[in-house]
Amino acid sequence: SAMRWLLAVVALATVASALPRLITRRRTADKIDPAILANAKYGSANVTQQQDHFDSSNKKTWNQRYFFNHDYVKADSNVNILYLGGEGWDTESAIVGEEYSYVYYAKQLNADIFNLEHRYYGESRPTDDLSVENLKYLSSQQAVEDIAEFIRQRNQEKGGEQKWIIIGGSYAGALSAWARFAHPELIAGSIASSGPVLAQMDFYGYLETVDNDFKNYGGLCYKQLKDGIDLAQKLLQSAEGRQTLTDIFKITPPLSYYDVLSPLDIDNFFGYLTNPFEGTAQYNSPTIDQLCKKFTANGPDYDPLKAFKLLMPPRMDINFTAGIEQLSSTKYNIVDSTRLWIYQTCAEFGYFQTTNKGDNVFGQTESLNSFIEYCEQLFGMNADQVQKNIDATNAYWGERDYYAGTNVIFSHGTQDPWSFLTKKSDPKHWSVVIVEVDGGSHCQDIGASCFYPTVKCTDNMRQIQTLTLENMQRWINPVFPVPDRVDITDNVGKRPQFFDPTVSPSMPTNSNSPDATKLRAERTAELKKMSKKFDLKKRNKFTGKGDYVLLPPPVFDSMEQLDTETQGKDWIEQTWDHFNVNEERTFKQKWYFNYKFGSADGPNFLMIGGEGPESGSWTRNEDVAWMTYAKAVGANVFLLEHRYYGESKLGTNDLQYLTSSQMLYDVATFIRTRQVRDNRTGPWITFGGSYPGALAAWSREWFPELILGAVGSSGPVLAKADFYEYLEVVEDVIMKQSQKCYDRTTEAFQDLHKLTLDPEGRATIQEKFNLYPKWTSDPKETIDALDMNELFGALYGMYQDVVQYNDLDWSDVIYICSFFENDTMSSLDSLSALRMDDDYGYGDDAILSSYQMDVQYLIDMKGFVDGHDKTFTDGQLSSILWTWQTCNEFGYYQSTDYGQGIFGTPVPINFDITMCEQVFGVGRDRVDSGVSRTNYQYGGRSRYNTTNVVLPNGDADPWHALGITEQGNLDKSVVPILIKGTSHCADMYQADPADPPELTAARKTILENIQKWLAPTPETTTTTSTTTTTSTSTTTSTTTTTSTSTTTTTTTTTTAQPTTTSIATASSSVLAAIALLCFNMML
Repeated sequence: SAMRWLLAVVALATVASALPRLITRRRTADKIDPAILANAKYGSANVTQQQDHFDSSNKKTWNQRYFFNHDYVKADSNVNILYLGGEGWDTESAIVGEEYSYVYYAKQLNADIFNLEHRYYGESRPTDDLSVENLKYLSSQQAVEDIAEFIRQRNQEKGGEQKWIIIGGSYAGALSAWARFAHPELIAGSIASSGPVLAQMDFYGYLETVDNDFKNYGGLCYKQLKDGIDLAQKLLQSAEGRQTLTDIFKITPPLSYYDVLSPLDIDNFFGYLTNPFEGTAQYNSPTIDQLCKKFTANGPDYDPLKAFKLLMPPRMDINFTAGIEQLSSTKYNIVDSTRLWIYQTCAEFGYFQTTNKGDNVFGQTESLNSFIEYCEQLFGMNADQVQKNIDATNAYWGERDYYAGTNVIFSHGTQDPWSFLTKKSDPKHWSVVIVEVDGGSHCQDIGASCFYPTVKCTDNMRQIQTLTLENMQRWINPVFPVPDRVDITDNVGKRPQFFDPTVSPSMPTNSNSPDATKLRAERTAELKKMSKKFDLKKRNKFTGKGDYVLLPPPVFDSMEQLDTETQGKDWIEQTWDHFNVNEERTFKQKWYFNYKFGSADGPNFLMIGGEGPESGSWTRNEDVAWMTYAKAVGANVFLLEHRYYGESKLGTNDLQYLTSSQMLYDVATFIRTRQVRDNRTGPWITFGGSYPGALAAWSREWFPELILGAVGSSGPVLAKADFYEYLEVVEDVIMKQSQKCYDRTTEAFQDLHKLTLDPEGRATIQEKFNLYPKWTSDPKETIDALDMNELFGALYGMYQDVVQYNDLDWSDVIYICSFFENDTMSSLDSLSALRMDDDYGYGDDAILSSYQMDVQYLIDMKGFVDGHDKTFTDGQLSSILWTWQTCNEFGYYQSTDYGQGIFGTPVPINFDITMCEQVFGVGRDRVDSGVSRTNYQYGGRSRYNTTNVVLPNGDADPWHALGITEQGNLDKSVVPILIKGTSHCADMYQADPADPPELTAARKTILENIQKWLAPTPETTTTTSTTTTTSTSTTTSTTTTTSTSTTTTTTTTTTAQPTTTSIATASSSVLAAIALLCFNMML
């Protein structure tokens, strides 16, 4: 019945209003007088489309609706404008009425104008229903092919040469740009208004822009917005407060209905509060001024939450589970397309609008987890799959920075939150025009026409629409030829050209000089004095590291031995800034050596130091893996301490020179110095584990003329801000060990979340977990979100440490799980008992529950990096140094942003971003740009490009999620090894008869590859860097400018059994000898 249909619409509208951040569609056009639409030149029709354009065996077809307006086309005109439908139904109204800019353009160009409804939306239905199986045909790729087929059929009808211009706004704006890129043979040009051409999972920039829009307006409006959000967060922490919220906002069912108010329900609640501000910023209707005047109409003393109520719907339903049930319907609904658009965000784009930008007016109220749960519960896509889908979309279309199309106008408004994902700079061809509407909102430039009599426009908008029409005319009648696409070249994975291997190093080696340590201060093992009993050195919750950061040194029982001629430590003078040709400042960098197994012209192994002080353990312990390799091939061994860490200080608190790229140049300078000063002409192989494992891999990529090969153990070569995969691996390891342990840990963290929602519960947490500062049952006391993060991070941190450094027999994980096998204790008490454990928990130390104290500890350290004072030990200073590197280059933040997991959803990346802001002044934009820069410098995982590298990882190590574990398109001499059941850097330690066979096989493979690299080969002539390959049944011969080697490769399996491929290249020892000869001639 009509009433039943109306009720269904109302129910779905309620769900949609609880999901405001997922709805991105353009606002529909105003209704047109039916008398106007009766004109015979207006109307609708259908075009027959393939269900699947990419599967020729699928013969199914369907009818796609389109609208037409023939009012302006003339008999001799061949110009057509196609206005694209997006994530909603379309009507004739969109292309009728000269008050719309694109209709005005049609009139000026004598163009036929069409509007094509997007597949699945409105009445354009390729399948019988919206089941997950049927939704696989809903994609931007299929939509672009729909556009192409529509044009082909119209061209066939019209005959002759037809010119098509595509116009779209928002998602359809991105489609417009992608259609021109995919089919330049059909499309003359494209207008992409507010088109989010960058797919991004964590779309923090949306609410960042909304925040800035209202901050710029300022005054009481912005203050009241902040006060209301803060007050709502506090009221949620008690039953009385939740009742107050229920009464103000008419929440149905009331918050008292919930046994436990889940974080997903809370996200929905705050979605309601932010929605009016989002809509105003995006559409400017009402304007910011109009909304703020309504919001603040009752003056500064008015309850800010009651002010929010003035902007809200009559009632709220924040029940996440009920929303899932409503969205699970597989029936088409022309009015509500929420399920469809959520599917597209999960399957292609992300676009999930969070508060993960650090400090902002909305607080920490919108996490990724709700979005991930929609994807998982509705469509079976977890966070990993969503991220893969997003990566695939960006790779297919070229995302924002690599868009290769031509004849496109990218427009955006400065007020529009979606402008964050649009193309705003760096066009790759002069025909790609980027325009910015000053103060403009979403798709404003393709809205009202500035040339319609009653429309008022700014000069800026009038100029933009004039420019747009001029470009359209140029596309139709080109003056200069324009290529269909442009070839984009880049320097991904290539070093900056500041290093010439033929030039001798200018700095002398300071061999055991008495002043070699003048920049170092005396160190003490004592902690900075604290007024209360808690141990801040236990764990850096921002980076997930303990005292040893990523890689503990090997066991070496003997005390530090005196230096001898064959083993000891020394110092090299390095430049502060390798990228400044005028740099004159230097610092002394520590290095260790052991020549026991080597010779002057023999091979050289260099272990690259990492994010902590170095000792002689790695060069003196002959049982660790790399020392056994050195013995086997007769290699000298060296270890170079990382700049800034340990005793290799620059004597400054300025951290700008602490980067991975500076360290790689330290490595290159060190090798050249040894070649020239010590006449060590043999080939060099670099080693490293964890972060230095990545450095080792990158060193071979950047300096192949110096480095023959590299072994990069557990190296996270992909920089990633939100490293939620870390906890996914932790979760997987716990589950593999014991389902009971997994279930009861999950229950414990659920109980912990429930206790945080009431004063009495927080007092219980204090009693069981010993926090500092203390939590009490005072009803006036509320806990800041960042302090909540602090506690939960500390508790799941116990699991992180155990899994990352789990013993080979998994005894560490078995031990912590034993606490949860005891049925005599509740799950929460089991967690409490683990927390009190001296070895795996915090023992008698209090758990820090103050975010500000944790941050202040890091801030205090910044003043001691130069080594002038002994307040902090070198080990402690590693914490601030590595934290800087994560903020500046890598991210690596181990959040719970992957949906509901074993630990719940308590710590978003916002926790870490806020830390970067407060400690270093580095916000989310800079963190993300630093991560992008790092992946550009080294190629990340997908574009890593070199030869002669072995990359071992353990599949039970959380860091393997950022490593290279599959061969893929890598050169065959790059050998990933995924070792079953092992943890972080397991291959680097000494062998044991009890080692699993997979680990033994991995070490064997590493040695075999080293031996192949070092094996003598026929002399090879090299003149260029071009690679040519000749294949036979057994070998592959490759001529390059790099070093001569043959390589044993390993297929990516858990057994790590080697298969053999032979690669022949030029000898690095020959190059070194030539360089030395040139140097001697210069002398």
